[in-house]
Amino acid sequence: MFVLLFYCLFFFGSPSQCCLFQPEYWQLLTQLLQHYDTRATVNPTKSPPVIRAYLVMTLGTVLQKLYTTFLEDSEKRTLVLEELHTCTRLLFSTNYTYSYRPTLEHMTVAADQVTTALGLQLHHTHKKEERAIEALAGLAQIIYARYDSQLVQAANQKKAGASL
Repeated sequence: MFVLLFYCLFFFGSPSQCCLFQPEYWQLLTQLLQHYDTRATVNPTKSPPVIRAYLVMTLGTVLQKLYTTFLEDSEKRTLVLEELHTCTRLLFSTNYTYSYRPTLEHMTVAADQVTTALGLQLHHTHKKEERAIEALAGLAQIIYARYDSQLVQAANQKKAGASL
C-alpha cells in the first residue's frame, strides 16, 4: 500500500515532471494497480488503498502535452497512449470504485482533453498510427463512461437535495 501511495503522490504531484511522458512509469503504476486489483479479487475483504492523487488531472495534462510537445514523435505518443489506456481501464474498474473517486470537475477536464486529443489525432493521423488511434479511442471510452455516470449521479443528487 505504501508503494502505491508514494508512487501516486511523488510521481504525479507536479504536472511538469517529465517522467509522466515515459511509458515505463505508467507500466509501473499499472503493475501496482494490478497487484491491488488481484488482491481484491482473490480476497474481497481487502479493498485497494484509497488513492488521493489527482490522476485524472494528470492524465489530462499528459494528453495535452502529448499532442503539443510530442506531436511529431508518433512512436512515443503511441506507447504512452497504450499504457494510459491500460492504466485507466484498471483505475476505473469495479475494484477501484471506492478507492479512487475523481470529482466531476476533474472528469470534465479529462473528457475535454480526450476530446481535444481525439480531434488532433484524427487531424494529424497517418496510416502507421492505427495503434495510437486504437489506444486513444479505448481511453476515450473509459473516460466518457465514467464521466457519464458521474453526470447522472450529480443530477440525481441535485434532485434528491431539492426534494428535502
